[in-house]
Amino acid sequence: MMARVPKAHTKRATVHQRRYQTSTIPVSQHLRHKPPSRQDSKSNSPEEGDSESNFEDDADIASGLTDIDVKSDFEIIDPVSDIEDNDLESELGIIMLDSESIIDSGYSSDQELAAYHKKLNPGHVSTLEQAEYLHQRRCHYAQQGPSMANHADRTLAMIETARVYFSEFCLITGYDFQKTLGLCDAAVFKTYIEWRVKWSRIKKLSTVHTYWKVLSMLYAQEVRSKMKDEILFDIRNWLATDLLKSFPLDVSPKEKGCLFVDDLMVYIYWNWVRGTQVYAHERFRGQDPFIWLCKGFTTSRPGAVAAVLYKHVRLWLVRGNGGVPTLTMTLRLEDVKRSAGEVIPKEYTFPEGADLPLCPLIYLLSFAFADQAFEADLCTPEQIYQLRIPPWKPKIAIKWKKEWRDRPICRDVEPTSNGVRISDTKPLDMQKHRANTKGLGRGAGFRKIPEDYDLRRASGKLITEALTAEECNQIMGHRSRSTYTRYYAPPFIDRDVQAIYCGMPSRENLIREVGRQVRDENAPKGLTEAQKAQVKKDPTVVDAGKARDIAKEKIYSLGFKTISDAKEKTEWHLLYIKANAQFNARKSLLREKLLNKTIDEFHERVDTDEINNQLKGIMPDEVLTPPTMHYELEDRALAAELFFRPLHDLNATQVFNLRIDLIKCLTRLNTQRASPRWCQSKPEISTPHLNDSKQSRQKKVENSRQLLDSQVAALQQGGEDILFCGFCRWAAEGQVGPLLRYKKWPRKDNLQKHVRRKHLRGRDKGPIPCPWEGCSAFLGSGAQVQNHIARAHGQYY
Repeated sequence: MMARVPKAHTKRATVHQRRYQTSTIPVSQHLRHKPPSRQDSKSNSPEEGDSESNFEDDADIASGLTDIDVKSDFEIIDPVSDIEDNDLESELGIIMLDSESIIDSGYSSDQELAAYHKKLNPGHVSTLEQAEYLHQRRCHYAQQGPSMANHADRTLAMIETARVYFSEFCLITGYDFQKTLGLCDAAVFKTYIEWRVKWSRIKKLSTVHTYWKVLSMLYAQEVRSKMKDEILFDIRNWLATDLLKSFPLDVSPKEKGCLFVDDLMVYIYWNWVRGTQVYAHERFRGQDPFIWLCKGFTTSRPGAVAAVLYKHVRLWLVRGNGGVPTLTMTLRLEDVKRSAGEVIPKEYTFPEGADLPLCPLIYLLSFAFADQAFEADLCTPEQIYQLRIPPWKPKIAIKWKKEWRDRPICRDVEPTSNGVRISDTKPLDMQKHRANTKGLGRGAGFRKIPEDYDLRRASGKLITEALTAEECNQIMGHRSRSTYTRYYAPPFIDRDVQAIYCGMPSRENLIREVGRQVRDENAPKGLTEAQKAQVKKDPTVVDAGKARDIAKEKIYSLGFKTISDAKEKTEWHLLYIKANAQFNARKSLLREKLLNKTIDEFHERVDTDEINNQLKGIMPDEVLTPPTMHYELEDRALAAELFFRPLHDLNATQVFNLRIDLIKCLTRLNTQRASPRWCQSKPEISTPHLNDSKQSRQKKVENSRQLLDSQVAALQQGGEDILFCGFCRWAAEGQVGPLLRYKKWPRKDNLQKHVRRKHLRGRDKGPIPCPWEGCSAFLGSGAQVQNHIARAHGQYY
């Protein structure tokens, strides 16, 4: 006799049986005899009131599938009939038990029977267990309370900043943080906002709106509830009325500048040819244009390109016109802003550009060759262009080494004993990228300070005019076109509306020329000496300087020889660090404000002065003659020449060779470092300039190297006393610029200070190798290094 199963099990069996009956199975695989009828099965069912009346009759389905009446005709049946008894039990969720075995087992209750079922079928979950689990989850969610929004990391950082400010406000007023925030009193919030505005540098009403929005998010996070609508209504109206009456906040909309390709070319030109900035490493000179181009082509936000790893970029050789392989680059952006709570990566493909300064592939290949990141044995760019695509493949992928796939392409520097080097894993700090861009804009004479979003606005405007609304929303990461209209659309209308109204031919090229950013190369690049002195005399700067000097005197009075010696040994060191930071911050802020004011005044009067000069007969030069530029690094001069060499007189082969030479030049430049600015002001060696040939540049550097080497050899033989830095002289290639490498120091104290600050600071423990060429000594500390060099090599550091 077969025992019936509980009601829950028979319901599950019924569901599975119905599912299999409705499935479509080939006829040849599922032929069998007809099962006994439902009516015959019911004849053996228990009577009403029987002890088994709590069980449904659906269990007879299982018995009907095993008791088969042999007949001669066949029919299409349920595929479950081909399952063995054990498989059938597992498939239908039924445990087929012999009734006598249950009685003999001693199990009489439902719990004991469920435990026995679970022992036979470990995957089975009883109804009681499900109920207990669901009750536990309900208690968990009741204790957890409302679910909070899933904010991005940047939003969480802003909320934490608001927490710090509101905690300080409560500390000043004597309020309790949690109680005050949970009270949700409009008067408290108004007082807090007024406190932030009165004792800070807030100038725009839009900034106050942002701070209020972040405070409401802090409230929701702490109280786990949305702020009351009446409070939001009250504060919103108060910001636009009473607050403006008390504080003269700027309510004008933010200037939405655009950086189109013509102005971008000015930045690239100054980066390679006219710029006098000294970067921490020359790889930055190639990384900045690469980021500009990728941001402009993809309309991406500033941080998306800087976070790109090698695995996010793929190189492809595809068949171009005439079957000639063409190199393309696919860029995948994953660090993008969330849209409706989701991060949707985007992929873009860039073929090789005909305009060399605007081709991101040139920069990418130079980075990859400098890093030796190719998985294949590719050593030169010629090897890539010599590859051929097999006829059975549409394209070939050029892959990266495994150890380089998770490393960023645009990377920052890390300190070494001889200065800095490009890190293998540290991503580029976007603050450095912005500072480099700002310096180039100042040098080129732009009136407006460049912003990261200038490229995104310009690119967004162009794609909005060229693509559909759906494509624009996908590229820019917006949910609707209204987002671009509200936050990105520039106020300048670059359409010839006069021609449209009058029915005349359009002259939009003139309109767009008017819309370009204002620029004058004669604009001030920095402050004059008189203006710098004015900043130093500012009362706030003087007070900060006095606080710093008091802390310095206290440190020296305690017996410390240097400020760094007092680190973690006295609280006056922390006070000195804080006072020095305030002094430098205040001085930098005043200098920046004064420089911006000077530049604005120049642009306000320069056009009027030019008109008056021409009325007096002083006409401007028809041809602009650029100044003669001198470069410390030979490859910097070569790159400036190759990037902007005219191409209209060159054939296809010559242009290809020019591209190859440029990639090789940038590859070498990515491993080099220029000397600091103080060393370039009075160079000890003759520097190459743009008009020098490659041979003359190499000859200048080689002559300077041979001159210093001969003097060093004479020193070792007891000849002329020459002051030079052995750390810089024999540093690894690319870590030190030629001017610093071959520099002869005029005074011993200057050389000693240089060695202590740049090479021995923080190296109290060894082993420290002797920098002298051919010396294999290892020393235990910086003092031992100085003593060893003095005794063995005749240089007193």
